[in-house]
Amino acid sequence: TVLNRHVFESIAFHAGIAAWRESDPHTGKYSDEAAMAAQRETIARAHPVFENDDDFATVAAELDDLTLRYVAKWRGEFPDVRVYIAKDGVPQIEKLYSIPMEGTRYVLNLRPDAILVAHGYVAGYELKTAGASRAGAAMAELEWSPQVVSETYILRQIEHDIAGVYGDLAVKGNTRNTEKLQRRLITPPAELVDGFPAFVGDTIAEIDSATD
Repeated sequence: TVLNRHVFESIAFHAGIAAWRESDPHTGKYSDEAAMAAQRETIARAHPVFENDDDFATVAAELDDLTLRYVAKWRGEFPDVRVYIAKDGVPQIEKLYSIPMEGTRYVLNLRPDAILVAHGYVAGYELKTAGASRAGAAMAELEWSPQVVSETYILRQIEHDIAGVYGDLAVKGNTRNTEKLQRRLITPPAELVDGFPAFVGDTIAEIDSATD
């Protein structure tokens, strides 16, 4: 389906950029070849969901273009923007974080695309893709996104100096009047972040009541 196609296209792009950063998080000499290989391998596994070979070839070509543009744009970002290295020496890329919800039997799970140290801030990181007609809305939605609020809250329980979440947007298709690659630090209002546990607690109570 068209929906599946877009989902796999996004997954493949994410895989490519994750592989790019994982190729050398300590010195920032990232491998463009690693990025291309990862996204091509990922999209190739999704070939059966495409309507025909021409449809697949169109998406594969767009993915190649988007990945190459991304790595060219941000190739020199290190050390101003770099992957956060945890105390155990592990780069924080696609890592699972879990914290218990106090007073419940549940845990909150989070898997950000990465944690970055960027321009002096430690922040979560989310890579998004959108068509040119949706680019402005996609970035605006992140400003009040439950994902950004929850990510900021959970990461602050682990790393107290988390500033927020970097939204990294790659725009697909014709972008004559739209910036192709956009990045912005999103710092959710304190009242939303501080109120997140109570909101989740109320939701969990409703679920428990319904299941009981």
